[in-house]
Amino acid sequence: MTPAVEGLVDGRPAILASRGTAALMAAAHGLGLAGRDILVPVNLCPIAVAGLVWAGVRPIFHDVDPDSGNARLEDLAAAWKEGCGAILAVHNFGMPVAVDAFASFASARGMLLIEDCCNAVGAVWKSCPVGTFGDAAVYSFGPGKIVDAGGGGAVASKDPVVTKAIAGWLATKPRVDESERRAEAGMEAALRTLRSDRSSAPADQRRIYERYRPFAAMRVGPSERARIVDALAALPKSLERRRSLAARWRQRLEGGGARLVTAPEGTAPWRFNVLVDPARRDILIDALRNAGVPCSTWYPPIAAQFVGEAAGGDLFPSAQHFAARVVNLWVDETITSDVVDTAADLISHVLETPDA
Repeated sequence: MTPAVEGLVDGRPAILASRGTAALMAAAHGLGLAGRDILVPVNLCPIAVAGLVWAGVRPIFHDVDPDSGNARLEDLAAAWKEGCGAILAVHNFGMPVAVDAFASFASARGMLLIEDCCNAVGAVWKSCPVGTFGDAAVYSFGPGKIVDAGGGGAVASKDPVVTKAIAGWLATKPRVDESERRAEAGMEAALRTLRSDRSSAPADQRRIYERYRPFAAMRVGPSERARIVDALAALPKSLERRRSLAARWRQRLEGGGARLVTAPEGTAPWRFNVLVDPARRDILIDALRNAGVPCSTWYPPIAAQFVGEAAGGDLFPSAQHFAARVVNLWVDETITSDVVDTAADLISHVLETPDA
């Protein structure tokens, strides 16, 4: 029997999987998308796109808003073509996209809608939880996520037939074990090494994901389910802390050298995002890391990793513009208000002092 968890979204059950990628692959199979095209933002996490390819779905990349990194309706419209089967609506950084408009766009063209809530568990759009607008929704509970159970994912659908198909597909997969954990640790270590190698090519990263492919879609057991249930129970307190720290970042950085990304109402902050001058961005990243402040520059366009496996062109100027400026700041339990204050002072110093 495939494990499920109650109450993730509007009380309906979600089918558990080994990770968000596995949940996305299960959704693609349950919705019958094999052999179809799906609209995907070009700055999605690469392993999710690899999962779609492994599920037999062809991604069509589209551009995103240069000031938020999230997709807009006009981005979908520019990439859409007749016969496209689905949209992947990604609520990135915990910020909900205009998913009601995405759903209407999909319905008018006979497409399905999958919501990627992996970085947005607890976010709300127009008084409704994200994940409730589409034909299916996927979630992740891996390290560093809003709901951190150390691993795992989930997929939910409003259609009982789709839910049954998803559960049936996952039931055929092997259960997570130590070999998967070793494979994931090896993948993460290889990716860290590669990212520090300026001579590496996009195809090198794609090969790392391909080596992990045998472990990408697995089912979970009772112990993993128990950890996910416990992590979900802590979500309200976690969101309160995250929103408080995001407000602290905003208060301390408002009016300074960093441009604050405008988060929509209903955001469940996964990261706090600021935009800085590209000429100063790497200097700031180095200063923050040297001071022990966690930060990142996710997500860059990834089309070059999927040449021959995806469509949509190779020029995504808005995604490139966002990626050149973004700095992601943490709002989880690893950060305190004192760290925010100290880091905010450092950010101001680096961005406002030419020779910092």
